[in-house]
Formats: sequence, C-alpha cells, structure tokens
Amino acid sequence: EELNSCQTDDNFFLTCSENLSDDLIKAAKLYSEECFFINIKNGELCDKLNIKANHLHVGGAEEHATYDLSKIDFEELKSFMNKNRFPLVSKVDHHTFFNLRSSGNNLILLLLDLEKGLNAHLSQFTHYAKRHKRLGEFIFAYIDGKYYEEVKKKKSAEGIIP
Repeated sequence: EELNSCQTDDNFFLTCSENLSDDLIKAAKLYSEECFFINIKNGELCDKLNIKANHLHVGGAEEHATYDLSKIDFEELKSFMNKNRFPLVSKVDHHTFFNLRSSGNNLILLLLDLEKGLNAHLSQFTHYAKRHKRLGEFIFAYIDGKYYEEVKKKKSAEGIIP
C-alpha cells in the first residue's frame, strides 16, 4: 500500500541497498526517461514488499522477475532492464512505439477496435502473455486499429505512404 500512490501502467524497478553500484546507476540512467527506479533503505518496508537485499525487483501490475545484484554484469543488467521495462501488455501509440521498437525484443501485436470494447480480447491476450512471459524475448502490445486505419488514410492522402 506504500507504493499505491505511485499509480502507473509502466513497470518500475525497486531495490533495497545501502550502496548502489556504479554499474547499476549507469544502467538505470539508460532508462531513466521512461522508468522509475526506487531504492528503499527501510529494511522493514523491504521485508513487507518481499524485496531481497541486493536484488533488483521489477514492480508493476503483474509479478515480474528479479536480478541478483551480487553477481552484477553490466551487459546482463542492461539486458534485464531492457526486457523488463515494459508492462506485461503495453498499448502502442505515438508515445510508446519507438521505445517498443528499439528494445530489440520481438513484438507480438494485437490490433483492436477500441470503440467496440476490448475487455474480452485484452483479457485473453494478457492470459497468453502471462504464459509466455518467461521466454523473455517477447513484448506483448496492442494498438487501436481504428486510429491506425485513420492515420494510414491521412498519410496516404498526403502522399507520405502508398
């Protein structure tokens, strides 16, 4: 409940450490524009949140992975953060598209008509994402098909795309 005031659909990274390593700080700076990084120094709160000392925990709407910071390797840590910086299922829009695309992960994209409701389809897609999240190489996302169609028509009329 202490983190409930931090309402976000994005994932965030939590750690409980007295001293943060230079590699952790350097890796966190790579994603600081799009992710929250929180270091908790209160041991009781860390216990309550089930965050082990010297571990980087990914928080969000869904349960995620942890990274053991005692075995820190900058490239592995950077890869861990890159793969875990997105929610289980992301919405693709003009704000998120380039981050999703540049992640280096394979994108599984669901095209929806958001005007007709999405709960049933999105629920089934989220269930599928939970089953396959452990593979670590996929990002699951959905896009508003109606908006995409309108943008495509506009760009075609402007001669930007065929």
